[in-house]
Amino acid sequence: MKRLFMAVAALMATLMAVMAQDSVPAFINLKANRIEMNGADWSALRNKLQARLNPGDTSVVRVLHIGDSHIQAEMVTNELRRLLQQRYGNAGRGLLMPLRLAGTNQSHDFAVTSPSKDFRQTRLLKLPWPVRPGLTGIAATPNNATTVTWKPLRPGHTIAHATLLTSAGVRDVSPAAPADSLVTPVAADEAVYGLITDNGQPGLLYSAIGNNGACFNDYLLIPRFAQQTAVFRPDLIVLSMGTNEAFSMMTDDDIRTCPTTTSTPPSSTSPPSSASVPPPSPSPSGTSTP
Repeated sequence: MKRLFMAVAALMATLMAVMAQDSVPAFINLKANRIEMNGADWSALRNKLQARLNPGDTSVVRVLHIGDSHIQAEMVTNELRRLLQQRYGNAGRGLLMPLRLAGTNQSHDFAVTSPSKDFRQTRLLKLPWPVRPGLTGIAATPNNATTVTWKPLRPGHTIAHATLLTSAGVRDVSPAAPADSLVTPVAADEAVYGLITDNGQPGLLYSAIGNNGACFNDYLLIPRFAQQTAVFRPDLIVLSMGTNEAFSMMTDDDIRTCPTTTSTPPSSTSPPSSASVPPPSPSPSGTSTP
């Protein structure tokens, strides 16, 4: 236990040093971080990103990032979103998940609240589920009719368009005019999964689905998980998995025989690019393999 505490303390000290000095410790081998394209055709995504650098371009590039606890907290994806929107334009916050209403932690850059405290809380890894989770891996289900307030907290992430994901289906709940927050009515026993938002501007929209402790096969417990991702209309799907598999009995072959994780959503006119990102390590030897 003492060794574990010392290891965690050393890791936290390193992270704080990196954040404070904006430098990379010498023991991290940056040359080992690379992307292998594996002969895939990435021209559609590349061309769309390149077009965003043209002043007259009005398109939106949509990214969906799926992972475990690293993604649920959004410490990584918040920075990725900030940097990518700085380069390609700010199209809004993307997905807001009612994580705290479901009884777990969430990112600091948005708030999801309700006047009701009487929710059945479903989390992907907490079995048995009181209510089946949706695409996002969670569900917040009120026992009585109530409202949910959604509020992005970063400048530029106003809500012009909004798509509500619940057990009642997918529905447009866009405000009459761009707003800093949005209140949505929710019926009794209507499980709430999330809200996809954008600010109505061209640019890059970055949505993240993360669940603490998740493995590939956990997402496969959600019926038609891959097909449901079509609601995001993603140009790129990023899978950040592997940390929790390291503590399980799941082998590489087991992961490769899970076709549902990478099957193309049937409603996509152009199949999204997908990239798998291995878990972080102090001296990475793996590669990021699309």
